[in-house]
Amino acid sequence: MTPHQTWFLLLIVSVLINMIDANSRTRERPAVCNQPPQMPSRVLNFGYEVFYFNKKEAKCKCFRSTVSSKDLGGNAFHGLKACRNKCGGASFSVCPRRGGKR
Repeated sequence: MTPHQTWFLLLIVSVLINMIDANSRTRERPAVCNQPPQMPSRVLNFGYEVFYFNKKEAKCKCFRSTVSSKDLGGNAFHGLKACRNKCGGASFSVCPRRGGKR
């Protein structure tokens, strides 16, 4: 085996190890992180800020609801910190502003 082939093989193995490691982190998340909360049918500019973990984007996102996070079920959290601690979201999206334009 030539040195070039050896380096190529090591590169492939390291990529596979990184992929397996990244996948194992998602398996460590609690099952509740995979259950989306009941969201309103349209975007609201008023109400409670509710954070939830978006499994597809692997981050905590936010929406406003007339119902508190406790009553929504799924992976609805009252704050960003609770979402990140429970589900490990890397970043978050900003909630719609309160009030909005008329």
